[in-house]
Amino acid sequence: KISGAELSLSIFRIAVTFHLLSLLLSFLMHFDFKPFKGDPVELDQFYVSTDLFKPSHLANAYCHALLVFFNLYVGFNVTALGMNLQGFSTIPVFKNPLFASRTPTEFWTKRWNTMIHSSLKHGIFLPAKLMFGPKLSLFLTFIVSGIYHEGSWSILFYNPEKLVHQNDTELFIPIKGKLTAFFFYIGIIMLLERPLGKREPFLWMSKHLPTIVISILLSVLHLPFAHWYFGDWIVGGYFSDFSLGLWHIRKL
Repeated sequence: KISGAELSLSIFRIAVTFHLLSLLLSFLMHFDFKPFKGDPVELDQFYVSTDLFKPSHLANAYCHALLVFFNLYVGFNVTALGMNLQGFSTIPVFKNPLFASRTPTEFWTKRWNTMIHSSLKHGIFLPAKLMFGPKLSLFLTFIVSGIYHEGSWSILFYNPEKLVHQNDTELFIPIKGKLTAFFFYIGIIMLLERPLGKREPFLWMSKHLPTIVISILLSVLHLPFAHWYFGDWIVGGYFSDFSLGLWHIRKL
């Protein structure tokens, strides 16, 4: 059962995030999703270069990460609201991952999309752990997550027209392998967390830096390659279509 106070808080958080999403999307669309100039990275492409580490790209990628988080938060919580209004309590899918995480493990296993995490944990990690041990099983779980997201993108950007007009440059077709590569990179981060976390610089940061600063640094660690995850959403027109359900600030 959900209490009246919990329901009110849930509705308040959805409303605040909805307006933050509308404001941020209006801002980014005004600048064609690249408010920080000098960012040469093509968001739907799959390559590695020094451009991925430019401050302008990292700043734009952080804005995109916020956009994706706000979008997913509103989507999942509006869906859960139907059950909440009937008096049922629901488990939060996102637990403030971008501002309250202190380690990569906390981010990916306790705060970001706990629904998918639970499925992967019980469906992939725990069974694999019986055969391969925890480290290889962890890495395998992120690879499977990448393959799962590849399939999800095939549905999200499915267009029957591409079966007839395969050479039409107006049709958006995601590049295969980007998502798996992104989760491969995350798997490496997760494997390096424990050995590097014992070193003095990281121990000092963990002890002295506030949580929000550590969370931002964790985000920066992912940002060079994060467009492999959300770049298709932008270039493929997802956010442009989604914006029809939001309010806008437009220059007249």
